[in-house]
Amino acid sequence: MKNTNKLKSMIAIMVFTFAAATMSCKKNDNVITPVIPIDSTIGLPQAVINQVPDSIIQKIKDLGMPINEGIAPPNINGIYLGSPWTLVASNFADNAPGHLFTDLKVKFTNQNNSTQEINTQTKSGTTISDETVSFISGHDSLFSVFIITNFNTISGSDTTDIQQFVRVFSGVKTANETSIKSLRSALMSLKEIKSTNPNAFLKVGQGRLIFDSDAVSETQATFRLSQPENWIPNNLVSKEFLK
Repeated sequence: MKNTNKLKSMIAIMVFTFAAATMSCKKNDNVITPVIPIDSTIGLPQAVINQVPDSIIQKIKDLGMPINEGIAPPNINGIYLGSPWTLVASNFADNAPGHLFTDLKVKFTNQNNSTQEINTQTKSGTTISDETVSFISGHDSLFSVFIITNFNTISGSDTTDIQQFVRVFSGVKTANETSIKSLRSALMSLKEIKSTNPNAFLKVGQGRLIFDSDAVSETQATFRLSQPENWIPNNLVSKEFLK
């Protein structure tokens, strides 16, 4: 009899424990799970996701371009010189790898990691681009900057061709160094907006990967050593974007 009562007591305890556990689970169904902090190594800027198709991002990667995702890139504000500015790869009939383009200066200003925005302007020879609100991602010492912009060709007073491009700069910037290491730039045609000359620009999906072949892009004080700063856009198109 004692064994029977003891067995009944054990069964009662087990039933009560199971019921309590079940009630606890049901009660927790309505509890909001805490948001896990975003990993600083994950994430492209939303503007890039919205405007650049995955297929174009993949084509850029296929050229050998690193895309550094994340919401905590290093501070890259400054002016940097890419020289020798050397062709690495193309995905169309182009100059052979090793072809030299005119040295490039790139200026980054007003970096804001909260909005993942940064202003970018470039100078290649006598060609000076507009200052463009661009988008930045990265983590630790790695960064990528995405510039989405339209280029025009003009004949007389007429705009004959308009092509949209995405340009990406990637590199390594540590806090204790002024230069950028392993600076690369991939550019790819995104959209044909107007075309009267089929050979004016790279076709949609065509692109190039160019890099600073000495692996160190030194910081610069100005565009030209002997003259004051001059970043006035002149509506010229760099040969990097032309066939």
